[in-house]
Amino acid sequence: VRFLSEQLLMRHRAYPGYDDHVQDHDRMVSALEDLRKAYGEGRAAHGLEIMQTLRADLIAHIRGRDNELGCYLSGIAVESRGD
Repeated sequence: VRFLSEQLLMRHRAYPGYDDHVQDHDRMVSALEDLRKAYGEGRAAHGLEIMQTLRADLIAHIRGRDNELGCYLSGIAVESRGD
């Protein structure tokens, strides 16, 4: 749900980095599906590996793409106030 609401906001604000941002979301959702499958099949060691990679990807996404989005949205807010 978090990703979908963020994607709606990006579309609504015509965010130029939308496609790359959504690709990150799609990769992380796919990794979550792989994690669920690995644990469901009793492959806990593989699941742990997926979790570690997913954690690193999520941190990088927040520090990178989410930060860029925040700066973009802040710029829109400043423009709309006329500052």
